[in-house]
Amino acid sequence: MPDSSTSATVSNEESATPSGPPRKRSKQGHGSRVYANFRSAVTSIQIHRRYSLLAASGVFIGAMVVMATSIVVQSSNILFSLHLYAQVVKVLLVSIGAVSFVSGGLIMRSVLLAAEIERLREFGIRLVIGARRRDICTQLLFEVLLLSVTGGVSGSVCGLLIGFVLTSLLRLPFIVHPVLMVLLASASIVPGPMCALYPVLRASHVDPERMLRSG
Repeated sequence: MPDSSTSATVSNEESATPSGPPRKRSKQGHGSRVYANFRSAVTSIQIHRRYSLLAASGVFIGAMVVMATSIVVQSSNILFSLHLYAQVVKVLLVSIGAVSFVSGGLIMRSVLLAAEIERLREFGIRLVIGARRRDICTQLLFEVLLLSVTGGVSGSVCGLLIGFVLTSLLRLPFIVHPVLMVLLASASIVPGPMCALYPVLRASHVDPERMLRSG
């Protein structure tokens, strides 16, 4: 009886003790787990690197968009400022031209009135020797027109020279518009005869006796 029991316990112990091949399997399972962990770590690093590159590229693109938007806004502000400056300069030049137009006409009128007073005796002598009042008006208008043309041409030439010098100093293109030159010339010529009509008509309707007595 004891032999049978001892044999049974021995057989049970032998069956309970692990054999050689299972130990090898446990080592292989541990290595596979280490490899799997290493592979997952490498994969996670690659994923983090990829997302980091995507985030960096997104930040770079956003910064470029913001910078381009700011440049466009600043450029539009600069263009608006230049346009506003050009409009202000244009208004100032037009105002100066209008003042020059009116002042030139008034100066021409006052000069002709003074010349009329000084030349009354001359006009009276011409009327006495047979000249007509129309001839006196024509003479005065021709003189006024000659003065206006001379002043307009000389002023236009001086303006062109000054503009050429300024554009050369500022290194800007010198552009001359023919239509603008015609308008400037007409604006400098027309006020003279218009403002001279009253002195001319007044001089032609003065009594010859009064003209001769005034001398």
